[in-house]
Amino acid sequence: MIRSMKRIICFLCLGFLILFLSFTGTKAFAVESGATVSLSGDSAATVGDEFVITLRVSSEEAVNGLETYLRYPADLAKFVDADTGIAGGDGILKVSLLDSDEGETSNSYSIRFKARNPGKFTIKFSDEVHIYSYATGDELSVATSVATVQIKNARLAGDDTSLARIRVAGKTLNPSFSKDIFDYSLTVENDVTSLVITAEPSDDSANVSVSGNKNFEEGINDVTITVTAENGGEAKYVIHVVRMPKDSTKTDSEIEKKEEDIKIFSEAASKEAIKGDGASESETTYQSVLERKEPTTESGISSDIDNDNGLLINQNSQKLVQRVIMVLTIIIVGLLIVSMIYFSKSRKE
Repeated sequence: MIRSMKRIICFLCLGFLILFLSFTGTKAFAVESGATVSLSGDSAATVGDEFVITLRVSSEEAVNGLETYLRYPADLAKFVDADTGIAGGDGILKVSLLDSDEGETSNSYSIRFKARNPGKFTIKFSDEVHIYSYATGDELSVATSVATVQIKNARLAGDDTSLARIRVAGKTLNPSFSKDIFDYSLTVENDVTSLVITAEPSDDSANVSVSGNKNFEEGINDVTITVTAENGGEAKYVIHVVRMPKDSTKTDSEIEKKEEDIKIFSEAASKEAIKGDGASESETTYQSVLERKEPTTESGISSDIDNDNGLLINQNSQKLVQRVIMVLTIIIVGLLIVSMIYFSKSRKE
């Protein structure tokens, strides 16, 4: 009797175990046969621009038929259009998809919106998602997700056309750089035909270009730095680069030629004024003139030459006048002597 009871209890326990395993196995199969319906999109958008939300369906077995509703903030974005099977507006969309003669394991659909105002745009399922097995027609379990897009105001285009700094390798600007000063100057040697210039805009969105920084000619050359702001505004900074003439060899030869001209002119003007020691008076004057002048530029030399020539001419004119007066005096004295001798003889007779 007792053995029979034990057998009955064992069979009952085994039966409950089989039922339990069967139940849990069915549940596990149902989970594995579920589907996923997800929403995704760009993380950010700008007011006035369009953005796309993608609804994606995936399942391990073929499915047929998807019905649900989507809700979104209509004050932040306006529904524009979507793929066939999705329609609506004013904050709610009806979704009716996968109603075809053939089952599908995955598919995706696009929903397009236009951003209206800044804020956090979230689109999500407002009702249960119903999706069915193509093979059995049974409703499957569904995992869902939401999509969020951060809508921002449109950034105003930059309007700053100023420079933060200008650097010229090996040179110093005159005056010192200031973003409010647009004209500068500097001097370079004759062998310099271009400069290394770095110009940085105050606004990183601005564009900077440099022109006129090649093949400098002797004299003034304008290097223009143009700053173009993001909104199209422009400002120009100009560096007036003065390239010096060639080395001083040419200038020195011209100075020597002018000094030689002075000497020749002085000698020609004073040929008659020969001193007893054999040196001409003009040569003595010329030497004193050279000792007095200390020319530093060609213009200075030209001025000294003109002044010295005038001085030499005035001195020679004075000496000529003195000689004329001396000759006239001698003539007058001679006439007086002759007259006195003549009158004395006349009285004696």
